[in-house]
Amino acid sequence: LFDTDDWRLSAGLSYDLGAWTLHAMAGHALRAERSISSDEALILPGEYAASGPIFMLGFTYRRL
Repeated sequence: LFDTDDWRLSAGLSYDLGAWTLHAMAGHALRAERSISSDEALILPGEYAASGPIFMLGFTYRRL
């Protein structure tokens, strides 16, 4: 889950293994900075920056 509104360049693949599917994604997030007020996020307000590589791996199981 990404909590930014920045731009990302990414690509992914999926491999079917019968009932299981493996998903992989790699990419690069371009620099983005956010300032979150306490009105938007009562628990974690503040400022942060996001950039750099992104890697994700996921599995999906479906009944055949």
